[in-house]
Formats: sequence, structure tokens, C-alpha cells
Amino acid sequence: MPSEDESSASSQSSSEEESNVGSPQSSKHDEESSSGESGSEFEVTEDPQADGGVTSSSGGDDREPPVKKSRRKRKLSEETLNLLHNSDLLRRSDRTRNVARKRDSESGDSVQVRSRKRAQKKLSDSEDSFASSDDASSDEEYKSAHTKSKASKKSTSKKGSSRSARNRFSSDEENSSDSASHRKSRRGNLNTEGKVDYRDASTDEEVNTDDVLEWEEEDAEAVHAPEIPHETVEKVLKHRMGLPGATGSSTTCYNVEDKGDPNTAAGSSDSSVLEQQYLVKWVGWSHLHNTWESTRSLKLANAKGLKKVENYLKRQMEIDAWRRTADKEYIEFFDCEQEMSEELYDQYKIVERVIAHQLSREQALGGVPLTEYFIKWIGLPYAESTWEDEALIRRNYADKIEDYLKRTSVKTLPYKSCLALHRRPKFTKLEGTPDFLKCIDNEQVLRDYQVDGVNWMLHAWTKGNSSILADEMGLGKTIQSISFLSSLFHLHEVYGPFLVVVPLSTMAAWQREFDNWAKDLNVVTYMGDVNSRDLIRQFELCAAPGKNLKANAILTTYEILLKDKVECRST
Repeated sequence: MPSEDESSASSQSSSEEESNVGSPQSSKHDEESSSGESGSEFEVTEDPQADGGVTSSSGGDDREPPVKKSRRKRKLSEETLNLLHNSDLLRRSDRTRNVARKRDSESGDSVQVRSRKRAQKKLSDSEDSFASSDDASSDEEYKSAHTKSKASKKSTSKKGSSRSARNRFSSDEENSSDSASHRKSRRGNLNTEGKVDYRDASTDEEVNTDDVLEWEEEDAEAVHAPEIPHETVEKVLKHRMGLPGATGSSTTCYNVEDKGDPNTAAGSSDSSVLEQQYLVKWVGWSHLHNTWESTRSLKLANAKGLKKVENYLKRQMEIDAWRRTADKEYIEFFDCEQEMSEELYDQYKIVERVIAHQLSREQALGGVPLTEYFIKWIGLPYAESTWEDEALIRRNYADKIEDYLKRTSVKTLPYKSCLALHRRPKFTKLEGTPDFLKCIDNEQVLRDYQVDGVNWMLHAWTKGNSSILADEMGLGKTIQSISFLSSLFHLHEVYGPFLVVVPLSTMAAWQREFDNWAKDLNVVTYMGDVNSRDLIRQFELCAAPGKNLKANAILTTYEILLKDKVECRST
């Protein structure tokens, strides 16, 4: 049965013969294309008796010629052809040759696909029958079978198949070798498909040890004891030569008051027996809990911050070296500074104000809960406030606790609906010094010109006018201003809040005069670092977060007011 390629080629040759184009160049081109096509044509047929048999023919005499399909075409006259040729409208191309080559390549691909399918089928049969054989023996059997099939193909082919048939079979060999290697790799995958390799692909040689973090894994069953908190040295205040053992909690100021100083016999003891001791301020504890410690006691207590003790010793060595060469006047000045600093340390033990209270974690012997108070110390910012036991504070500062309880229970809190703020009352002149303006000791009273200054400010306030009090320095302008605010508090029930902005250098004087002349007002000094101001807003200004102010007067500086203008406006 003739193939599609041969029939198409024969039809094309017949059409070319019938066209009879008069151009010598076109006829020569057609002859070359037809001769090339006839040399490369061959027919592939499958023999049902021999598996994989391939026959080729070049149109010999032993076989009938294929049936040619002729195309009906209209023959152009010579005049029309000359006209098209002269007008350059007739275009010659090698379309017929290209089409023939394309069909040859498609037929060659179809032959390759059919041979590849038959080879795969034989391979699957051989794999089923010889599953236990090695890969090398199966490859040899496959090659021998493939060689036999080639020999049968060559025997069935005709002697006139020419050079193109050999090229086709050589390409088949290359494709079969590629498919054989592909099948070999596939067989390897099939053999190892059921096996699972749990080994890590990477090895220690591929890993750079410098890039690997090493650590030791802790035993999960090991139970660690809770870490005991150790005290930390915050500062070394001074030193002395004391008796061994006169250290620890027995040297605190309140224990010394109750039980006496354990270092009293140090003055009469031999100097060789004494040891150097340091007065230590501990982190998180107030100056009430300062203790005398030696290097040995600090190490036994496993205290932290021993570097500060070493730095203190180096500082003292430098001072001793300086004393040997310094003038006497400079040494006396330095000694005065040291005495003043020691007096300040004593002030740090005085309670200035009780800020808040809470229930203590410890309980009394009868199971009664104890109370702790949050203490603001004189000379120290709010950030260094500490929680102290009620019993320790009541020993010397019970009045401070009473003042705090009074402030928390008082009803004179600032409110916006005050009648005197919406409608100013009539002016009432003060005659002398009223009782609420008398000093705490009831001995100091306002002078006559100071009473006149207070009356003048009250009169301007009732009229709704602003006023400036100006007088010579030292005549009591601070006392008159505080007396004016106290008069509004007691006479007209204006509970504030009063904002008092003063220079930083006069802050201590204003605090002292408020305590003397306006003892009923809750005055809060708003200054310090960020942590101190946060504590003030939390505990001092407002009764609770989101509620009204509880401070009648706020004493601050201009710089602090600019920094916290947003927070002050929100409160």
C-alpha cells in the first residue's frame, strides 16, 4: 500500500509536468527538487508475521507503481504567462520542495515513535521475565535483541533504498541508545523506589564549623533550685576602722537606736584588731537601711557590686596622695564639703511625704495583715521613693501618716462647678491676721503692709482683674501670694487647682512657706526626672486614673511646664 509521502510526491511531480512553465530557470529548479525528492523517498510498512519488520522501496520494477492523484488545473496561455513574467507578478519559490522535506521529517518522526513504542514494549516484557537479573545483563540482552531487529530490517529493505535509508537507520540507532540509557535510569529508579534512605545528605565535611553555634543541652530531668536574690551595692558613702563582726543589719540606724552600736568599743581596742569597714547604700532600699560592711562580710553575703568598693578605695588613695601636696586652705574646704555631704545623708533618712499605701506581703503573729507606705524622702526625687513598713515609719514620723490619711479623706477637692468662679463674690476686707493665715507655731503673723497686699489682690480678683504684686526684695511677696491663695480656699471655697510657676532657685523657699502659711492646702511639687513626674501623676495629682484632681496647688517650674504641657492639659 503506498504511503502518504509517496502519493503526495508523485502528485507534485505530475502537477509540475503538466504546468509546462516556459522559464528555463524554473524548469532547472524543478528538476533538481524532483531528483532530490525521489532519492529520499521510502515507504515503511509493518509485516503482521514478523514483529517490527520494516520494508523500503524506491519505486523499482518488482512492484506496481503507486496510484497518482492528479489535480485538476487550468492551463494558462503563453500570452498570459509572458504578461505575468514581464509585469514581475509571477513569483517562483521552492514551496514544493519545502513541503516535501517537511513531510519526510514527519514520516521519519512517526517511524521513530513506532520503533520506540515497540522497544518499550519489549523492554517491559524482558523486565517481567528477568526481574532478578542484574542491570548489566539486561542491557546486553536488550542490545542483542535490538541488533537482530536491525538485521531483519536491513534484509527486508531493497537494494535501491539508497543513502537516505541508511541515514534514517543511523538516527534510529542514536535514538535507541538514548532511550536505552533512559530506560536504564528508569530501572534503577524502580529498583530503589521501595527503599527509604534516612541518612542525611549533608556531611560534616560540607559544613563550616566556624558558622555553627555549639551549645550544651541541659538535662530535662534536672531540677534547679530557685535562685536566691542577692543584694547589690549601690554606693559606698564613707569608711571607718571597726571591730570584726560589727557589720550587717545590726548596724542600721533603727537597730542601733534599739540595741545600741556594736562598734562602741572600737575606740579603746588595738588598731591591729580592727578592720576597714564601709557604709553601704543598697539598691532598692532607703538610707534607713544603710549598713556597715567589710570586704569579708560582703563576700560571705555574696553581694553584687564589689567593683564599687574597689573604686571607692582607689578614690581614697588618690585623695590621700593629694592631701600630702595640697595647701591647707584647699584641704579645709574639702573637709567642709565632706561634712555637708554627710549631713545630706542624714537628711535622706527624714520622711517628707507619704504618697500611697498597700497591704504588705508579710503578716503579724496573729495573722493580721500589715500595711506598707510609699515614702518620699527629703532631698531625694520621687524616683527614689521606697515602700516601708508601717511600724518603722510610725516610730518617728507618725504625723506624716496622719497627714496622708487626712488628704485621702478630705472633701475639699477641686471642682469646675464652683459658684465663685462663675460669679465673683463681693469684696470682704481682712482685719488683721485671720486664724487660717497664722503660722504653724502661732507666733508668726502677717505684718500690716502684708495684710494690705493680700486685701489688694482679693479686691482685684473680685473685680475680675489681673494683678501684679511688686515690692522690694525681702518684704514677703512669697508669703503674701500664698496667703492670697489660702484666703480664696477658706473664704470663697475656691479649692483650685492653683498653678504656681516659680524659678528653680526659689523652689525650696516656696515649699517651706506653703507648709507654714497654707497647711490646709494639698500642695504637690511637680518636678524631677521623667520617672519622678510619672510617679507624681500616678499617685499625687489625681485620686484615681481618669478622675478629678486631688491637688489644690501645683508648684512647678517654667521648663518642666513646657516639657509636660500635654500631660498637664489632659489632667
